[in-house]
This record gives sequence, structure tokens and C-alpha cells, in this order.
Amino acid sequence: GNTTYDVSTSANLNQTVNPGSFLLSVARDGTGSGNVTSNPAGINTAIGNNSATFNAGNMVALSAVPSGGSTFNGWSGGGCSGTGACNVMMNAITNVTATFNIILTAPGAPVIGVANAGNGQAIINFTAPGSNGGSAITGYTATCNVGGFTGAGTMSPIVVNGLTNGVNYSCSVTATNAIGTSVPSGTVNVMPSAAAPVALLSVASRKVHGAAGTYNLTLNSSTPIAGAVTVEPRTNSNGHLIVFTFSGPITSAGTPALLDSGGSPFGQATAAFSSNEVRVTLTGVTDNRRARVTLTGVNGTTNAATNVGFLIGDTGSTRMVTAGDIAALRARVGADVTLGTNYLFDLNLSGTINASDVSAAKSRAGLVLLP
Repeated sequence: GNTTYDVSTSANLNQTVNPGSFLLSVARDGTGSGNVTSNPAGINTAIGNNSATFNAGNMVALSAVPSGGSTFNGWSGGGCSGTGACNVMMNAITNVTATFNIILTAPGAPVIGVANAGNGQAIINFTAPGSNGGSAITGYTATCNVGGFTGAGTMSPIVVNGLTNGVNYSCSVTATNAIGTSVPSGTVNVMPSAAAPVALLSVASRKVHGAAGTYNLTLNSSTPIAGAVTVEPRTNSNGHLIVFTFSGPITSAGTPALLDSGGSPFGQATAAFSSNEVRVTLTGVTDNRRARVTLTGVNGTTNAATNVGFLIGDTGSTRMVTAGDIAALRARVGADVTLGTNYLFDLNLSGTINASDVSAAKSRAGLVLLP
């Protein structure tokens, strides 16, 4: 009898000292990165140990260390807050979140490209910096010295006006985000001239959305035809109008051509000009294909080209019609086309986003832009 009593007492004592254990889990959130470890050991997010079991009644100390370029913004859950120590009393299953965010800075310097001379102007080409500083770039400024003449824009190239023909200028570009402005890029020299040929400034796919008016989709002309081309997701029932905008008045549209991804002509391209635009109308473009539109001999001397993909319903320009495209369309049904980007969801160009637009995308769900 004494033996049985002693074992029972021993079991009861063990349950009192070690009544069980609970799981502690750590999640990391935010735009940045970092590591969380625990004392006693068990959690170490750097090696994928995001949770561990600890004895009930124990105090577990969590430590957060941000990675380079990130900062630790604080704890949530487990009774922890702020950026100091996180001490968790293990009396229940507990979840703690550590938030790390990227340290925002001004962007890096843009990479300078070629400068084209214009009549009293310089057309400065550049590429975006390798880092936006963790905050979206809101604009670029080109500066030409002597004289500190400037031009601004949101993409390459940027035109600097008011220059004197025959004077040699040294030009650079800076990038700006919500935090500040980058250091200048390298410089490029340019000498404006009254006899300078026009230079290409931008290319857009232009369509009319009923009474809502005309909306332009800017095309990234520097992307190879086999690459991540800008996609025109709107209908081709009325043909496609590709608009080339140049740095000066157009007196001759040159010769247009419509080529497939292999460089072979297809369909038809006709060109007309007005002011500083050359407008190329494309016919015979079927859905789900890539195309290259070229102009040869604009004003007798300038050549220009752009690549574009045609895939009705690909409103996200991912080169595939996805469930996200369809959901985005459904969320906008009933909305009128307005300034901004919702014109891309008016696939049938009616001026209003409606069920027909959703149906057009659903019928192409999963379709990938052909090579």
C-alpha cells in the first residue's frame, strides 16, 4: 500500500512542476527582412525554425535583429509591443509577429544614355536606377549646363527646351521619390541645331472609348519583342492605332511596317501625321500575338520602332489572362471610363466597364501570349 501511495504522490508532484508545454510561433511581416531568435533556444527564423514548444510557466525572451537595409519596427501579439524586448510567459499557445521594413532612401542615380540634338532642345535618354530607395520613383529631371536648363518627366527620354543652337551642353538626370532626389547620373554632351533630325519621345496604343473619349496606353519600346512587352488588352474590332510622338513637327510620316516576332510582314500598316505625331493604323492583327511596328524615314532621316503584345483581357500586362484580371474586371462592373487607368478594363471600348468585358476575359482565361 505504501508503494502505491508513493507512486501516486510522485505523479501528482510531477504534474504540478511540469504541467505541460505550449507552442510559440513567430511570423515576420513588413517590407524588409530580419531574424528572430529565442532564449531558451528553439526559435531561429534565419534557418526556418519559426516555432518551438516551451514548458508551461517558462518565460521566453525573443530578440529581433534587422538585416542590412532594413529596420525593426516592432512586435505584436503575445503581449508584446514596441521595439524593445519581447518576453512571453508560456501559459497558452502564443503567436508573435515581428515587423521589419526597408529603410527608405532617395533613389540611386539613373544611368545616362545618348542625347539627341533638337532645334533649341536636347532629348536625353536614360534608364532607371538599380534601386528606387524602397519608394516608387515619382519623376525624373534632366539638367543641361551651361545655364541650368531643365526638363521633367516620368520616363525616358526627357526633353530640355530653351537651349541655344550651336552651344555644347553637358546634361545629366536625377530621380525623385517620396524620400528625396538622387545624386545626378553621369553626363552626356549635346549641341542643339536647327538642322537636327526629330527624335522619338514616346509610343502609345490609342483607342476611343465611346463618349468617354480617347485613352493612350504607353508602350515600352525598349523591350525586345520576345520579352516582357507591354500588352494591349482592349479589343481590335476597330483596328489598332499606334501613335509615335517625336521631338518636333513632322513633315513626312516615312514608311510603316507591321512585322511578326520572326521579322516577317503580316497584316497592313498605314501612316498619317499631324503636328509631332505619326499615327500608324494596323489591320489584320489577330488576338494573342506579338507585333513589331516600324517607321522608316520620318522627316526623311529618323527611324523608329516599338514592340507590343495583343491579348484581350490581360489588363495586368502579365502576358497571360489570369483569375486576377477577371476579378479586377468584376470589381469594376458599372464604372464609367475616367481619367487614370480604368480605361484598360473597358475591353469592348463602350465607355463603361460591363458584363461583356468580364465575359471577354473569361473566354480567354489561362491564355498565354504566344511567342
